[in-house]
Amino acid sequence: MFRIMRSKRTGNSVTPSSQNILYSGEHPTIVRKQVPCVCIIHSRNKPHKDKSQWAKRRSMGNKAVISKDLILEASYKLVLESGPANLSIRSVAKACGVSVGSIYNYYPTKAMLVADAVGMFWQTSLSKEMFIASSGEDFVTFCERLMHDLEHAIEAFRKSWLSELAALDSESRKEVRARENAAFAHIKRGLAVAIEHDERINLDALSSCGIQQGNKPAEELASLVWDVMVSSLQSNDAAYKPLFALMRAALYEN
Repeated sequence: MFRIMRSKRTGNSVTPSSQNILYSGEHPTIVRKQVPCVCIIHSRNKPHKDKSQWAKRRSMGNKAVISKDLILEASYKLVLESGPANLSIRSVAKACGVSVGSIYNYYPTKAMLVADAVGMFWQTSLSKEMFIASSGEDFVTFCERLMHDLEHAIEAFRKSWLSELAALDSESRKEVRARENAAFAHIKRGLAVAIEHDERINLDALSSCGIQQGNKPAEELASLVWDVMVSSLQSNDAAYKPLFALMRAALYEN
């Protein structure tokens, strides 16, 4: 604490009119200055009356470092524990050890937060290897393997997420579908690449099968196959199997 006290001037030094001392440890030191009539004293044993500014500065100095990735990781963990419908900005802030406002800086709405958590599920469940045909693997074999992997991912999604997502508001469901479509777009592209790299498939023959002018045969076939696969996954049936059998008979020469 600093105190300003009046003093009497004596020669070139200042003699305090009371104990005007700047404490350094336990040893008092007389403050001598050539400034007339004023001494500044610091007393360690008396705290500053206004603690709020110090506390504010200290809290700002020790502020937790947060990022969008850390928020998403915490949100994903909370969703796995209690479901997406129970996720809230406040619960995520508590898990991250930050203020609610810090979360809003990255996620203005709960819908965006839940949607990104769903997107993280698909990123975790759908490995990049699933979208790429293995060396020597023909297109139909690739489709069969991909369908098998997707069935397992969809089963996990239905078990842990689907019923909870149905309870979300329309805005949240819209955001969730957008993340799902983004994840599945990579699969559709992987199908087209697999067709293009399968040397046994005659792409010129595909061009004469009613494909619109300007469209790529591989992308058209990939779109058809993906639509059938999605329909089978949604209905939980085996409607894709006849298509795969037809492709194997039509695309490859015996």
